[in-house]
Amino acid sequence: MISSQRNQVLHDGAVLYQTRYTITKLLPVDNFYVLLEESPLGILYNNNVTAISAAGELLWKAEVLPSVSGAVDNPYMDLWETNGELWASNWIGWSVQLDLTDGHILQKAWAK
Repeated sequence: MISSQRNQVLHDGAVLYQTRYTITKLLPVDNFYVLLEESPLGILYNNNVTAISAAGELLWKAEVLPSVSGAVDNPYMDLWETNGELWASNWIGWSVQLDLTDGHILQKAWAK
């Protein structure tokens, strides 16, 4: 069974993958997993969505959403799958659809 604890992805209790910061969401998608790391206050960390294989290999890091407000600190805050599409959103109010094969942004939508 796959789970997360602090900054580790675990498979039956054994460390499968380790991140820099705490994992706030671990989402099974197709035959791999996408995880969302927190972006700690006072630390610039926008590259916080990662896809890993079932074997714990890094597949891709999500494209960072360019800031339209001038804010430099622009991490993703949520992650979800809808109808086979992977979406992430930031604190400013943008939601983006991420390509399941490479993490690039396919489309963005204003959510606030």
